[in-house]
Amino acid sequence: MSDFLEWLKALFGHWQSWASGGGLGGAALILINLYERLRNWTMPKRWYALMFVFFFMLGASFMTWRDQRDQVRSERSETDGLRKRIEDLAQPKFEMHILSSLLGDQAKKSDSYAVVVARLNNLGSESSVPEDTWRMWVRSDDGVMHVGEAYTLKPGNNDFCMRSAGSSIVKARRFVAEDALYERATHVIPRNAYVAGVLEFVFPGLDYKTLLKPTNVLVIRWRDVLNREFSDEESVGSLAARVDQVFLPSLKYPTIIDSPSCRAVASK
Repeated sequence: MSDFLEWLKALFGHWQSWASGGGLGGAALILINLYERLRNWTMPKRWYALMFVFFFMLGASFMTWRDQRDQVRSERSETDGLRKRIEDLAQPKFEMHILSSLLGDQAKKSDSYAVVVARLNNLGSESSVPEDTWRMWVRSDDGVMHVGEAYTLKPGNNDFCMRSAGSSIVKARRFVAEDALYERATHVIPRNAYVAGVLEFVFPGLDYKTLLKPTNVLVIRWRDVLNREFSDEESVGSLAARVDQVFLPSLKYPTIIDSPSCRAVASK
């Protein structure tokens, strides 16, 4: 009943607006008045009455229907927006930010490796990442995908030698097994929280020189416990600028260090 009364109120409002000279009704009255003056003709009163009752009521009904249609569309759009927001909050939404990277060659010179220090943000509902779902590829200019093999961080110290740009001094990033991102991400990551850690992959048959081409793209993919797939891509050129500019207190060794093994490399 209240909806019907609201409809009548809106209908009367539009009819009153037209009858008082507003909208199309007002334009129709002006045209009729102008025609009467130019033709020296007077429209019969019953026609005026018919116009006010039928034509104006028909126009007011259309305007009322249009308003209700627009209101329904607006409410539907708002509802869809809220539904999408709820769905977004109800689903995990992982984003990766590579903070630092180390690219190098293996003892077998035809192979190379990539070590990335990354932050995994979760902007959706809480979730975790099974340790066996991490994948890494290097995509070259010609579209060839070089598949990486996941390596676990060995017990004890894992030192990766690095030479700062423009310097002859070789230092190292040291990681321990507890720093591994594949292990840290297995624990539940709440919404609007993150974990940071290290991933290491080796690329058989991809030599270090080829790996370092700036146009190559490093592709990382992973799945959460709901089997939803996520990915991150970074060009090797952009990673080259992110070697040692990172400080992570959550790692056992937050910054670069001096390492005896790397000093030996420097002296060769």
